[in-house]
Amino acid sequence: MKLAGSAFGAVNRANFVFAPPAFEGLKSAFLREVKPPFPDAPGWQCSVYYYWYEYLRRHKGYEETCLNDGNGPCAKEFVTFGDVHALNFGEWWGERFWLFEERRPVRRLKRAPTLDSRGFPVDRDTLYLEIDLTAPPTQLFRDLKEEIWVQRMAAEERAQRAAATRAAKRKKPLPDLRLGPQKSTAHFPVETKPVLSALHEHLLVWDARKANPDAEDAEIADLAGIRVNQVVDGETIASRSLLKLPSDDIEKVLRRRKQLAVQRHLRIARQYIDNVVKGRFPLRTGR
Repeated sequence: MKLAGSAFGAVNRANFVFAPPAFEGLKSAFLREVKPPFPDAPGWQCSVYYYWYEYLRRHKGYEETCLNDGNGPCAKEFVTFGDVHALNFGEWWGERFWLFEERRPVRRLKRAPTLDSRGFPVDRDTLYLEIDLTAPPTQLFRDLKEEIWVQRMAAEERAQRAAATRAAKRKKPLPDLRLGPQKSTAHFPVETKPVLSALHEHLLVWDARKANPDAEDAEIADLAGIRVNQVVDGETIASRSLLKLPSDDIEKVLRRRKQLAVQRHLRIARQYIDNVVKGRFPLRTGR
């Protein structure tokens, strides 16, 4: 699958918290290794953003809206996420990648910062610096690192003092307000650290059930290629077969394991599908 040529430049410069899909000829600044959802998965599938698109395609109301040119129960969401049924993933990503793009921590200002009555920036989480670009690079980077560290510590201290004041008034324990990991600045941040293989299996089961509505859950597990533990009390069907012993009891346990696995996959898939149309993915409240 290819990305539309007009989107290459913008996507190349974009920044994401999680690995973006890798298309042919597209460079990525994402350095962490990505575990593929299944062996030999193409690069464009090795991304949580690909599964955002796929789960959105499974939402019945959203599909109805797409088929009616944006008119339907998800008309408002359609304006944001577009027609996932008319566009393949490469086309959709080329149009909508900016929804998941992070604001770069270092950027040029288009206008002067807004100041309060005391002359301080209104946005206290943003540090404004004047940089002498003629300074030696080593000195420049050293001073930047030191100034950023000092300001982060000051921000933590301000937050802790404010929290201590509120806690004292409410007589509640003081929360830990250290800045910690960077918060997402995307329009639609990824809710949790995704496990691509799990997202993939949930979809396999969902699609198998939709294609085979009358099949038993254990059959769906086989159709979707869902594996369960084959050992029951230290024995397997194969070991029983070698001893020429019946294995009905083991088969019953394995069938039950498959049923439970399929039911769990369907419950999670349903939650992901219901929430993705709200702009929250992957989000679930239970197993």
